[in-house]
This record gives sequence, structure tokens and C-alpha cells, in this order.
Amino acid sequence: MTAEDDEGLQTLLRWAGRRPTPPDEVAAAVYQHSRRVWQTQVQRRKTVHRGFAWAAGVVALVMASWGAWNLYPHQVIATAPAGQAVLITHTLWHPFAGRRGGELYVGDAIQTGAMGALVHRADGSELSVSLNTRLSLASASTVRLWRGRLYVQTHGVPRTPGLVVSTDLGSVEHLGTQFLVERENDALLVAVRDGRVEIHYPQHPPVELQDGEAARVDPHGDLRRWDLSAFDDIWDWADELESPLSIDGQSLYAVLSRIAQRSGLVLRFSTPATETEARSLALHGAPLELQPRDALAAVLATTTLSAATVGREIVVSTR
Repeated sequence: MTAEDDEGLQTLLRWAGRRPTPPDEVAAAVYQHSRRVWQTQVQRRKTVHRGFAWAAGVVALVMASWGAWNLYPHQVIATAPAGQAVLITHTLWHPFAGRRGGELYVGDAIQTGAMGALVHRADGSELSVSLNTRLSLASASTVRLWRGRLYVQTHGVPRTPGLVVSTDLGSVEHLGTQFLVERENDALLVAVRDGRVEIHYPQHPPVELQDGEAARVDPHGDLRRWDLSAFDDIWDWADELESPLSIDGQSLYAVLSRIAQRSGLVLRFSTPATETEARSLALHGAPLELQPRDALAAVLATTTLSAATVGREIVVSTR
């Protein structure tokens, strides 16, 4: 557009004069329409903002819950059956997890009083806890023994992840199936009923113990080891915590096998005929609440068979 066109436009506007003022009702209608449009836009923006705020709140809640879930233990790693005198003295258990009767979590510290207890681990192994014993479940694979006696039965549970019993004088690593750890009287006592363990203690190479062996470590790191008899009474307290030995309707062979397993011994028969006889005999009666050595004598009392311990074996023969 040129300067001449601008002059022409100005001339036309002067001729046209001022535009007439619209009626009040028209102006009011235009105002109300514009206000409604503006309010609609404002409300829409508020709705969008609320949606973003709600979504952000949900995300924050999820993140907080996830953090709490990972901060606290929430996996049951062991149970202490109801009716046993187990006192939980310290816990880090997850606040959102429902702790039912006997459930134990990572970080739990437990203590027994005048009675012992049998604790079942989630991996299938068992911990027999003696009276006046204090321990902590430091992790899924580590038990911290502060005071007292602990008997471990892994029942053939694979070594991975391994089980370690730690004390202030050293730690005992599970390589086998049944062993005892005692921390009393300023010493660490370790005994192996079946399988192998490895003792780790400061400034010394690891020491391995096999079935039928025991060792004592003093506060100075001196270690003394010795052999155990087949039915050594060092195991008596742990055997008393075992479930009664069921015999009703079972073969003599099955019961003898169970006694040998509990004792950490190998069952052997003097002749094939003796083994055949043991397999054919069925036992009847109430469960036996006896030590393995006494249970062995009890189940053979009414038969023509006898048993003797030879080294790490129970040898069954005909009388």
C-alpha cells in the first residue's frame, strides 16, 4: 500500500464519521458471552492442573511405598511355631507386612528363656535353639550367635546360598548337614554330627571339621580339637527339641534309617538277609520321645535283631 492509498483511506474515514454506539442490550450480550468463554477456559485450565497434581501425588506415593518396601525387610526367612518360648527383642520388620504367629524377618533378634525352641528356616533347614540363648537373623544366610547354643540341621539343603553362624570369636560356615555352635564361657565350641563345617577366626587360616569332630577356640585364637563318640551326649539337648519319632505303620528299616540320620551315622546291615528282615517288619505304637540311642534299643527290643555302633556306623545284625 502506497502513501497515496493511505490518504484516500483517511478521506473515506472522515466522510463516514464516528460509528454509532451499539445498544446497551447488545453490549451486555457481548460481555456475557465473552465472560462465559473466559470462565470456560479458566475452568479447563484448573481441571488440567488438578489432573497433573493428582498424577504427581500418585507417583510420589508409589515412589515412597517402593522406598519403604525396600528399606525394611518383608520376606519371612524363618518361623518359630506357636507355643514356644521365643522372645523377639529387636526387629526391623516391614511396617506394611502382617506379622502372623511365629514369623521372623531379617533383622529380628530372638532370645529363649528356661526352654529351648525349634526354628524352621524358609530354605528347609532347622535351628534348634538352646535355653538362655540369644541370636540375630542378620541376613537370609547369616545367623549371629551372641550367647548360648545353636544346633543346625540343613537336611541336605544345597550350600548355595550358604549358611554362616557368626560369633565374636569367629564364624562357622556350613559345608554339611548337622552341626552345633556354642558361645559360652569365653570360648567358641563347634561340633559336627554329620557333614563338614569350616571355622574362620582372626589371624588364622580356616579350619575344617568333619563328622564326629569337635573343636574349641579360646579368646586368644588357640584351637583344640577332639573326636566325638557316636552317641555323644553333647547332642542331647538338641535331640530333646526334635519332633517325636513316628513309628506306627512304618517298616523297621525306615525307622532305623531315621534314627541313623538324626544321629549323623550310617546305617549298615551285617547280611542281606538281615536287611530284608528289617524291611519286612512293620512297627506299631505311639511316637517315641527318646534320644536316638534309646530309640534304637526300643525299636529293636521286640525283634530278633540287635545293633552296635562301629565308628560312624550303626551295624544291625541277627542275635
